[in-house]
Amino acid sequence: MIDLMGLSQLFIAVICFGTTLVPVKKYSAGDGFFAQWIMSIAIMLFGFIVFAFQDFEYFNPHAMLGGVFWSLGNMMAIPIIKRLGLALGLFIWNATSCIFSWIPGTFGGFGIEARPASIMWLSVLGLLLIFSGGIMFTFVKNKPPSEKITYEVYKESEGQYKRINIQTKELTNFIENVEEQSSLETNDESDTEAKSKSTKLIGLALALACGFFWGINLLPIVRIQDNHKEFPHAPKEGLPYVFSHFCGAFITSSIGFLVYAIIK
Repeated sequence: MIDLMGLSQLFIAVICFGTTLVPVKKYSAGDGFFAQWIMSIAIMLFGFIVFAFQDFEYFNPHAMLGGVFWSLGNMMAIPIIKRLGLALGLFIWNATSCIFSWIPGTFGGFGIEARPASIMWLSVLGLLLIFSGGIMFTFVKNKPPSEKITYEVYKESEGQYKRINIQTKELTNFIENVEEQSSLETNDESDTEAKSKSTKLIGLALALACGFFWGINLLPIVRIQDNHKEFPHAPKEGLPYVFSHFCGAFITSSIGFLVYAIIK
């Protein structure tokens, strides 16, 4: 029964985490800093609801470190999607996250108890499949969606035609001796070209870093739970750490957005 409940919770978590950034793919999120800050606000509000449901009983500043790690990874998510696409970016950072959470979970270290799988060879096989899949996915090319752009086409008195993108400011300082005017819509082929190698390498590096931070974001909480002498009043359940974790994420995200706004 416990295993069934755990698998059910895992299935729900997969759906929630897997669809978190789908709206970002559908709508323009700019360079991502404002979007990730708004996301952290929503996370903080939900964490406060959980904290109130638990009668504001437990808060641990050490658990905030996990939120810091999570927020650092979240700041990279939208730039990764813009460079690699949602499917490729999500697969790479999830594969990296699995590796960096599997290692301390299996062998322990840094105050964390080892929790090896009961069937070790099957666990290693699963990790190798994830790792090999991540390597193969790095060769997938992301095709950005073609953007429909409207142009104005003018016929000048000399018989020459000029096409101008009306979404730019090129339309000013124009129209002398215009005889005819028409408009058409076309696809800008230059926007459909594949990402450059340098852009993809940057995306891959960010995806690996994002996976690392998300892979270790729960380790501070596990360390608290495994060290009863250092944290004698720490609960063994995971829910009491939600608000502490989310506070760290919100503060880090807010600092990142503030620094970005000052520099920008």
